[in-house]
Amino acid sequence: MPVYATDGSKYNLPATDDIRKKFDPNSGLQNKGKGHYPQCLVSTLYDVFRRLPIARTVVGNDSSEREEIKSLMPFVPAKSVWLFDRGYPGYESILYLKHNYDGHFIFRSPASCTFPAVESFIKKGEKEDIIWITPSNKFISKVGVRERWELKPIKLRVIRLVSPDGTVSVLLTDLFKKKDYKRQEIIDLYFRKWCYRHNHSFPGKKSSSSKMQC
Repeated sequence: MPVYATDGSKYNLPATDDIRKKFDPNSGLQNKGKGHYPQCLVSTLYDVFRRLPIARTVVGNDSSEREEIKSLMPFVPAKSVWLFDRGYPGYESILYLKHNYDGHFIFRSPASCTFPAVESFIKKGEKEDIIWITPSNKFISKVGVRERWELKPIKLRVIRLVSPDGTVSVLLTDLFKKKDYKRQEIIDLYFRKWCYRHNHSFPGKKSSSSKMQC
């Protein structure tokens, strides 16, 4: 299957009036806690094995990485595997993929301050399991009464991930068949994503401190 990945980063922009108004109207040293240069959110979709950028969105600083999934989805071929980093997992984003995306996904999720089911999995110390994630109260409050009754737990395969620097996190995926999609192969596939980031840095972006061998 083709493998694609999406990553989002904030970038500094020239401090012109038009750019500031378009991307970051609250920027400027006159505003407490703000820098001089306006910023934007750049989200890039790239082919992991060919190491090619496929599509990119450039939106305002107050935009959401998760929301940009919707804009990038038309560029992802059906039956692909789509990789996402820690800023993307959420009940709403996973639910959107399940309803609108004809392929598989792998999300990296933190081990804490995340889904209760993930935190319970981490405490058990297992290498992988099947979990069910549920919507947060914040998300439930945003939908209508009728829609709330339609929100069901989402079944996911969870895999413990230990990065080279010792950080523990998890991978969440709908690749359930262990015989076809082995745990270590999914981990290796996720780290292929970092090979692209390590070899394709962009001006103004901080590179990852983790050094991956590609």
